[in-house]
Amino acid sequence: MQCATFMKKRVCAQLFNFVSISSVTEAFPRHMGRRAVQIVSGLAKLRGQSRRHPKDSENHPPPTLRSYNTIAHANTVYISSQDQTLASQNRAKLYERQLRNERRKEIRTRKVNTQLRSELKTAKSKLLLAEGTISTLRCAENHKLSQVQGELLDTHTSLSRAQERIAELSKTRNRLSMQVSRIPGRMKRVAERPHVQNVKEGGLIKESMRTMSRELVKLGVPVKNVSEAVHSVADGLGIAVTGGISTRSVGRLTLEGGVAAKLQLVHKIENAASRFKRAGPRHSEFWFDSHQFILGLTLSGDGTMHKHINYESRHIALQVPDYRATVPSAEFYPQTDPAVRLVGISSAPNHTSREQMKGWKDFVDEAYGLWNSSPAGKRKAMDYRNFYLKSLAMGTDHANDQKKLKKLFQDTKRFCDREVRGERALLMLAPTELIHVICQLTEKKIADVGGQSAWDALQATEQARRNESLHQDLLQEYGKRAYNALPPAQQQEADFFVWGGCCMHKDLNAHKGGNARMMAYWSSNNIAGPTPLMNKDNDAAAVLGKSAARTRAEDVSSAGGVKLTSLMGSLFHHRDDKKGQQESTAIFFESQVGYTISFPDTSNTRYQSHSEAAAEAIVHLPVYIRFLDFIRNKKESRAFNHMEANIWKALHDIPTLTELCVLALYGQAVTHPYMRQVRGANRQTSNLLELGPLHEKVKAHLRMLIERPELLYGPEATYSTGSMDGQIWDRPEAIYAIQALASGLPHIRGVLVAFLEGALETWERFSTEFSEDGEIANASDAQRHRAWMPTTNDHNEGALGSLRVGKRKAPNMTLETYNARKMYKHNDTRAFVETQLTRQDHAFLRRSAREIGSQGREKKRRKEQADADTQLVEGKLEKDRVQEQKRSDRAAVISAVQCQLDEDKILESNLTVKEIELQLEWHRRHENLGGLVPKKKDLPRKQEKLDALIAAVNRYNTHLTTVSHQPNGPRNDGATINVEAEMGGS
Repeated sequence: MQCATFMKKRVCAQLFNFVSISSVTEAFPRHMGRRAVQIVSGLAKLRGQSRRHPKDSENHPPPTLRSYNTIAHANTVYISSQDQTLASQNRAKLYERQLRNERRKEIRTRKVNTQLRSELKTAKSKLLLAEGTISTLRCAENHKLSQVQGELLDTHTSLSRAQERIAELSKTRNRLSMQVSRIPGRMKRVAERPHVQNVKEGGLIKESMRTMSRELVKLGVPVKNVSEAVHSVADGLGIAVTGGISTRSVGRLTLEGGVAAKLQLVHKIENAASRFKRAGPRHSEFWFDSHQFILGLTLSGDGTMHKHINYESRHIALQVPDYRATVPSAEFYPQTDPAVRLVGISSAPNHTSREQMKGWKDFVDEAYGLWNSSPAGKRKAMDYRNFYLKSLAMGTDHANDQKKLKKLFQDTKRFCDREVRGERALLMLAPTELIHVICQLTEKKIADVGGQSAWDALQATEQARRNESLHQDLLQEYGKRAYNALPPAQQQEADFFVWGGCCMHKDLNAHKGGNARMMAYWSSNNIAGPTPLMNKDNDAAAVLGKSAARTRAEDVSSAGGVKLTSLMGSLFHHRDDKKGQQESTAIFFESQVGYTISFPDTSNTRYQSHSEAAAEAIVHLPVYIRFLDFIRNKKESRAFNHMEANIWKALHDIPTLTELCVLALYGQAVTHPYMRQVRGANRQTSNLLELGPLHEKVKAHLRMLIERPELLYGPEATYSTGSMDGQIWDRPEAIYAIQALASGLPHIRGVLVAFLEGALETWERFSTEFSEDGEIANASDAQRHRAWMPTTNDHNEGALGSLRVGKRKAPNMTLETYNARKMYKHNDTRAFVETQLTRQDHAFLRRSAREIGSQGREKKRRKEQADADTQLVEGKLEKDRVQEQKRSDRAAVISAVQCQLDEDKILESNLTVKEIELQLEWHRRHENLGGLVPKKKDLPRKQEKLDALIAAVNRYNTHLTTVSHQPNGPRNDGATINVEAEMGGS
């Protein structure tokens, strides 16, 4: 009972702790019903009563038993409610846990859905791509199938043709079998009768005979002996030849070869410079647009004088595509074979740039004119402007006229390019616009001459000239517009034309530059130089003449290593085979050293001959000294002639031997290694435009040798450091001989350094085309490849040398015939004639040769030369007449001058510069004292002119006073003077 009472009190206390009824009702679950709420409300009232003021407690009785029973019941209900609440809370937690799990499932589901959507999208794109690929493959398969079907059809066609061919071959086999069976009988019958070959067929010389005649001429058989040579060969083969080939006919056949060679050049130019496309599909890495690659050609030329007539040699170098190459090379450009073709040799009134350009234009006009008039030209005409458009480079020597020629040719190329572009632009115009342009042009040409009546009054030729001029102006205008619309890269491509100098001339000029610096070394360092090697007259003047004559003889006489090698070349290898000691030298050397030698040909102009001669002289120095002594003792007089004495003297002169050693060292260290690169095994394919690094290497090697010259002549000298390319010396015995002599050559280091410095300076000046900002360096690899250029100008040098030899052997041969022979031989024209020309083309060759033979071109050439010479002489005479008139006028002015011979009056009169100059000129004309009055150019200022005038007046007065005491007496120089004439002159 007490426990129950206690629990009731406790429950009541807990219930009284609720702040409000709302908090109590919230504590109970809703399912407890209204009864619980009523109970709680009652408890709240009780609580409220218990919390009343103490004063109010008196008015309220204490709680009764019923109240406690109510509380106990409430407590029971509360406990039950707590249990239910706890159960509800557990269920709520369970529900919350389930809710969280469901939410997590929902999130995972959303993620999975998103991922599935992405995968679905990817799958759809892959499906579309696969469908596209399948479509592409299906198209490709269909295309391939069509190709295979076409190939199958072609195969069936080829098979049917092959079967027909087999049937024909079977018939042919049977026929041939029958013929073979009849051959023994035929051979027996042929053996019984002589074989006969006719020179002519149908009144014409057979093509085989024409080819044979040209081949015999090419091999050097004289024209008049060709027919005899044909019969001799035929007799040796047991063939009877009926008829013959006259000398005139052989000449005609030779001209036919020349015409064919010109047609061949046009054919080669158009094919070698044509656009080239690689094999492969359009979008493969081996395909490129045909408009982006043009194989071009390069030009070269040189000139020489032969018997006072100027001759010009011309060659073209071009790239021939190798169409047999089926696999593209790694480079951008296709595989090509470079070739050099002779254009011909022509004479010219002079060697100016304009005359050389005229020679190129004449060749182009003639060659393309021949082609377009031939049957081949009727089949496919050629535009002569293509020659200029496809010309990419020019190789010559380093003269200024050649650089000007390059500029003239480049201007012509630009003119043709703008003209062609202008034609294309006009063709692209709409008809109405083109008519408008023509109307404007017509109005302009009529307005320029003063109206329609003035135009009608012009002659037809003048109208045609004006029409052509306006047409050219129109083409140039539209061509420039089209050109300016191109990107810079295409503009550079259109104008690409570079120049390169011959490598042989570079080394030749480097020798000259080094030799000039070497010769100046002696005087600049106050050292006694090489002994002068005077000719006979200067030697006599130096021995017997006065001091002035001796000085002049020494000044005009040469000395040094180059002079010595020239004299040795004239003695031991003279260019005239009737002079010199060539045979004697070979015999003597064979007896002394066991083998014969040929001294380098310094007597002629030969590259590197002086450095080679210096090496030869150094290696066999004792032998040459003994040989000279042998020559002297062999004579009746036992004496040297003047040249032999000079050589003997120079071979015993230390400074001259020093220069010989330097020449030989430079040849071994630089010249021969350079030549191995330029004229080595790959010279036929070496490109001059690719040799920029080589020339930089030459200059770097020279700088290194200037710093350490002992690498060439010192005891530790070796080819690995001394030779430019690190390869073995060209002539090691020369290096060993120089090392043996070096101790006795005190100035070899200074002389060698001076030579190397002069050579380096010359290399810098003659390799400017390879500068970093030059046209060659800025060109692309493909451009340099397309503009392939031989490393040297040997082709033109050799052609001109052959002309000299040919002129000596056949002085009456015309230049047209000579060109026909050389072009037919050098350009391999026979293959072109046999493979490219038709019967109509052969008829054209015969007709053109007859026309050339009847035109009298050689006579016209001689007349042009005579007219040019006459015009030149007349121009010079006219110039002399003008100068003479100027001198006469000047003399009249000087004669009218009142010469002032009083020094005080000159100073007081304050003469002008012009008056002073007139007074000085009077003294120059009347003074007989050896021209002591300075020249006008040496007196730039007025005071200097005035001082010179006063000095001249004093000399004149002194001289006049002396002469007045000796009338008509002798002068110091043995001459006489007329005093009255002198006084009258004053």
